Amino acid sequence: MIYALTHLRPVVILVLTLLCFGLGAVVASRHATNALFELKTLRHCLIVSGHDGVPFAPQGAILGVWH
Repeated sequence: MIYALTHLRPVVILVLTLLCFGLGAVVASRHATNALFELKTLRHCLIVSGHDGVPFAPQGAILGVWH
């Protein structure tokens, strides 16, 4: 897996990284909207967003090196 990551073009790695962050931001904004209407604390919103957003990083890495 590391071999595949080192032989990808930097532009591809950048695009995959930005895609993962973009998906995480969409999930976090959805949770933030729901938390605002439910009057939840910021801490609760961050915890819930993290539970959904964190798996996007390994999923993006796996899909990025999978041919």
